[in-house]
Amino acid sequence: MSFQSVRDGVYAIWSHLWTAYDVARMARRDEAPDLVDLLAGGKRKGFLESADTFYAIGFINIQRGAVYRIVLPDTKSFYTAVSLHSSRQQSSIEIFKEESGEESGVMTLLLGDSVAHSEGLDTAAYHGITQLMVRQYYVSDRMVSSTQMPTLEVLSPPPMAAMKSKYQVSIAVGMQFFYWRLKLLLGTKYIQFRIRRAGQRNRFYSQEDASSLLPSVKASVSRLGMAKYRYLLCMFDIHENEMLRIDYQPKDDGYFAFCLHNNWMQNIRGGGESEHLNSHQLEERSEGGYSIYVGGCNYGNKTNYLNTSGYTRGVIAFREIAPAEGAEIPGCRLITTEGCIKS
Repeated sequence: MSFQSVRDGVYAIWSHLWTAYDVARMARRDEAPDLVDLLAGGKRKGFLESADTFYAIGFINIQRGAVYRIVLPDTKSFYTAVSLHSSRQQSSIEIFKEESGEESGVMTLLLGDSVAHSEGLDTAAYHGITQLMVRQYYVSDRMVSSTQMPTLEVLSPPPMAAMKSKYQVSIAVGMQFFYWRLKLLLGTKYIQFRIRRAGQRNRFYSQEDASSLLPSVKASVSRLGMAKYRYLLCMFDIHENEMLRIDYQPKDDGYFAFCLHNNWMQNIRGGGESEHLNSHQLEERSEGGYSIYVGGCNYGNKTNYLNTSGYTRGVIAFREIAPAEGAEIPGCRLITTEGCIKS
C-alpha cells in the first residue's frame, strides 16, 4: 500500500469522525436538532458526492405522539429527496421538477404518526433516534452555494419519559452515524479488493453486481432512500499514456453525472472540490450519446474530460436521476495516447 493511499485512508476516516462530531454536536434534548451540511459548503471532501449536490443530515427522536416539521427554503434544485433511516428500514418522499433552475418556493413536510404521504413521512414504523437525510441535486455547481439549510421544528415534543439527556443523545447520534459511514467505507474497500483480485477494473458495477460481492452493500445503498435514483461504480486503473473512454447513450434527456474519487471514496481534487461532469455540462456526439475521457493528461484536448490528478487508480461514480426503463450501463475501454488523439 502506497503512502498516498495510507494518507487518503487516514483523511477519509478523519473526515467521517469530523462529520460525526458535527452531527452529534447538533443533537438537542428539548428542541429539534439542526441539520449538518455533510459537505460543509465544499470545505469537507464528500463521500461519493460532487459539487452539484447538497446533502444535509440530522437525527430526530421519534416517539409515539411526536410530530416534527421540516422546512425546505426556496431552491433551484430539480430533485429533492427527504428520507428517514433506521437499521432495519428506510422511507422517503421525492420531489421532482420538470423545469430545472426554477425556484420552487418554500416547502414544508410533516414527520409523525399516520402522516399522509402527500404531507410528509409516516413515522409509525420508527422508534428512538432516527436518521434524517435531505438530498438536493442541481444542474450547476453555482446554484448549490446559495442553498439555505433546511430547518426542523417540533410541533409535538416526545413524551418526557422518552427523553434522554443531551449527553446521551449526542453519544448515540455520533456513534450511529460513524458506524454507518465506516461500514459503508470498509464495505466498498472490500469490494475493491475483490474486483482487483478478479482483474475486473475499468468497468461499471451495478448495485446488484456489488451485492454479489458483498451482500450488506445492497442494504447500505438502499439507505439512500431514493427510488428514482441509479448509482454505479467503476474502479479505474489508468497508466501513463492511457485514457479510459466511457461511452453512454441515455434513453432520455434526464440528469446523469460522472464524478472521480480516490480509492477511499473521497474527492480526487484538493480543497474539497470535486472533479465531475453532469449531463448539462457534457457535449453530445453528432451521432448522439456521450463520450467521456478519463486520464492524467488530456490528449487530443477532449471537451468531455475528467482529470485523475496524478492518481492511476480510483473510483468513478455514476449517478442518474429518474433513469428510463431499461437504461444501459455505461461502457468503458482503455485507449492509448495515439488512439486518444485520433478519436
